[in-house]
Amino acid sequence: MKKTFFIFFVISIFICCIYGEGIGITGNILSSSFEIPAGGDVSGGYIRFYNPSDSPINIHMEYYIKPETNKIHVLFSENNFTLKPKEGKSVYITIKVDNDCVPGKYIVQIVGEAYKTTENRKGTIILPAAGTNIKVNVLGEYSYVSIYTKDKNGNNVACKILLYNKDNQLIATNDTGILKKKVVPGEYLTKAILLGNILNETKFTVKPYENKTVILIVNTVSIPIFKVVPINSSRSIKYFYIYSLIDNMYKPLDNVKLVLNVYKNKKLIDKIDIANIYQLPIGKYEYKYNYIPNNFSNGIYSFQLELYSKDRLYTSTPKIDVNYGTINENSNKNETSFNVFSNITKIIESVFKGILEIIKELFNLR
Repeated sequence: MKKTFFIFFVISIFICCIYGEGIGITGNILSSSFEIPAGGDVSGGYIRFYNPSDSPINIHMEYYIKPETNKIHVLFSENNFTLKPKEGKSVYITIKVDNDCVPGKYIVQIVGEAYKTTENRKGTIILPAAGTNIKVNVLGEYSYVSIYTKDKNGNNVACKILLYNKDNQLIATNDTGILKKKVVPGEYLTKAILLGNILNETKFTVKPYENKTVILIVNTVSIPIFKVVPINSSRSIKYFYIYSLIDNMYKPLDNVKLVLNVYKNKKLIDKIDIANIYQLPIGKYEYKYNYIPNNFSNGIYSFQLELYSKDRLYTSTPKIDVNYGTINENSNKNETSFNVFSNITKIIESVFKGILEIIKELFNLR
């Protein structure tokens, strides 16, 4: 199969105005080439029109197909609109192909026809149009793909799903957590996004006439911050200060439990419930805990935080290692350094006092 661009590489074109009149356009669908299976469609592209003049301009959207056919259709988010002076507007475009469209190569010409009303409103002035040509390759082979976003409990999550072709061009989007699409066989990338965060993404391949199902498991609750701070006296650790930030991005989560796992030299020595929450609301929440082991001894202490919902593990943090022996040695070094610094400070202070006394005596002599 020939390598073609599927849809929507972002370029920017500006059509110059003639004699101070006309419209400018930019967009992510200009001069694109893409493949569509018979019975399929592509969406997500747009053309943005701009009125650089000092008077309103009316826009009428139109399209033409070469060679002529009534089996390819172009849908616009707006067919007719008016641009105020210096105003811009984006028109989103969907190209649909009928099931019985003859496979082959077509040119889709998209045009924004511009005109404005005369001052006395008794006529119109036709202005230079702005538009773009899009190459469409209608293919006979097709496949179906269904993409779902679910949490770890198997519940549907209304994430935004993005679908890209092998050239990393966006070909479909959906905000409901379910995306179903008729596509040409090939390689694809899909992403699940919630509140601007990419929660999961995966690549997959679709064979001719295959019904492909892709499930993206998403963590709607995360632990973006987890810190362990040893609180020590001059010679030993008193306790470990545990700080965590829980971010619930989707909906309230029932029966939440935070569990702190403590390891010493890779062996589990403690498993502590540091919080039990009947319902975790949407938002970000801090949880703190002071961990005091039964007996301190040299070794590597490791800490990990787990979040459960209804006794099922929902998410967890990487382990954080703390070397107790190193901290103890550092504490002694810090104490020694402090004592040396303190003695030097006292010496400098005495010297300055002596200098001040000498200066005072000189002034008295005068």
